Amino acid sequence: MIRFLKTLAIHAFFFGVYSCEEKSPKLDEFWHGDENAFEERFVRKNQFNTPSLLYDREIDQPFSGKVERLEEKKSVEQNYQSGLLNGASVIRSHDGSWVEANYADGKLHGPMKFFDKNGKERSQMLYEHGSLIPSPKNSLQ
Repeated sequence: MIRFLKTLAIHAFFFGVYSCEEKSPKLDEFWHGDENAFEERFVRKNQFNTPSLLYDREIDQPFSGKVERLEEKKSVEQNYQSGLLNGASVIRSHDGSWVEANYADGKLHGPMKFFDKNGKERSQMLYEHGSLIPSPKNSLQ
């Protein structure tokens, strides 16, 4: 009987410890949904003089992972790391055209390419840490 009570006490202790733990951040998550579901799940928290952070409301932590959301007239695919846009971003219009861009630490970084509905590249711009790099190729062709 004493052995049973000790075992029961040990299990109760570990159950209490595990049930009281805070939720840990979900890393490298994939989220897909429409704009309303996006607004329910996430919130943008503005910071002074820096890009806003995307927070996951479920765990009250900056989001890391891929987001695909459907809006009224476009679809958006974006990657986040610690709440900041990071990596490839693609915005597709319902007419078939799209824009590809890259981000680093929440700022445009690298080429931004505009494509028509047939997949032909229409223009390209180059960004470095959020600043447009002047170039004669940065205009419509």
